[in-house]
Amino acid sequence: FCNLTVMTWGLPMCLVLVDLGVPLDFVMGDWWIWLFLGLQSAFYTYALAELPKVLGYSVSCILVITGKMCTAAFADTIGLFAKPLAISPWRYISVAIILLGAVSLTFNKARSPGEVQRPREDLSTSCEDLRATLAD
Repeated sequence: FCNLTVMTWGLPMCLVLVDLGVPLDFVMGDWWIWLFLGLQSAFYTYALAELPKVLGYSVSCILVITGKMCTAAFADTIGLFAKPLAISPWRYISVAIILLGAVSLTFNKARSPGEVQRPREDLSTSCEDLRATLAD
């Protein structure tokens, strides 16, 4: 399914780029960049498949967003894509709040499955008690 998505969006995008005059070439001297990108992609995919088992889905998602925000702040500070921008106090505060959310979700004891879910028979008993109460 992933390859189908890449072909669906990638092929028209390549045609548009060629039409705009953007050269599409592969320089053999840059093989190490492609190797690094492939290994990075494999690590990222594996980590996102395994981390939710350890940390939980919410915490994993929050940490990915935090990483993106920190990377964007770093890129803005050094002027990677445009003129350098100073990091504002609001950016520090927003990253800190997101990290605080990840920490609070990690250490929240109420979210463990054993405490939240009740056995099936307890639910059926509760439903019967509710029906009896409503019938009265």
